[in-house]
Amino acid sequence: MPEGAALCPAFHECGGCWPDELAGRARLSLRAGSHLLERVEGTLELDQGLVAGLALGPEGRPAAPLPYPEERTAVRQAGAGWEEWSYRFTRAFSLDGETLTATAEVRLTRLEAEQPAWPEAIEADAAFRQFGFLGGLERVAGAQALVSCDPPAGGVITAETAAGDRARLEVSACPACSCAGNTGCVYLGRAELTLGGEARLVTDPLRLAYSAEHHNFAQRYAVGLAPPLGGAAFALLEEPDTWSGTPGQLVLLDEALVELSRQPCASWEETIP
Repeated sequence: MPEGAALCPAFHECGGCWPDELAGRARLSLRAGSHLLERVEGTLELDQGLVAGLALGPEGRPAAPLPYPEERTAVRQAGAGWEEWSYRFTRAFSLDGETLTATAEVRLTRLEAEQPAWPEAIEADAAFRQFGFLGGLERVAGAQALVSCDPPAGGVITAETAAGDRARLEVSACPACSCAGNTGCVYLGRAELTLGGEARLVTDPLRLAYSAEHHNFAQRYAVGLAPPLGGAAFALLEEPDTWSGTPGQLVLLDEALVELSRQPCASWEETIP
């Protein structure tokens, strides 16, 4: 496992819930180094497993691990010509008196026609983590599904207002998560903003949130700005409404998410690979 690998919340459908999505951002850090995954079913207690740490909210507040061993549960499934092993690591944390249960799951699949035997080692690079890793976070506000914080390359959204403020967003489809119907699992991985002539690049997944309704209607892209940029602590991009003809909007907000300004976008372009 390389340094810096982590799991972050996946998209789930909601209408106008971008403040909740932003407040609920999380980063479950995965322990770097080698991890022995025996092909033996059952549950083990580990002093140090795959789960290394947990940070919450746009501020990245660290949760404290509770003094209990980490558990690892191994499960095997098999069928004609295939075999899968799932390793689920579970660890408990605490923040502000709340207990949070975090899980990181590794799924290894072997097709006999392509892979007669299991390899001795697997490199958990970004491409592997996008498909082979899932996770979960249970908290008072509800359960969250987690996926790799390193999404694959995706599309680009560029927007600009008449005043010259600009945004460039990189969005991806999450291979490991699933949504109902024709709704796509979208992940906001990177944002470049220019406000009042000052530019800022944001790549921290704790400060990037996406929300939308069913079928990805009413898409919203929220970006945390610390320190503030152009007097704003947060920026929100609202996609154009093709039904009403309302153009896209660039909204600036303060630390309490109170709207400071709203500008229509003179241009809005989306490039999907």
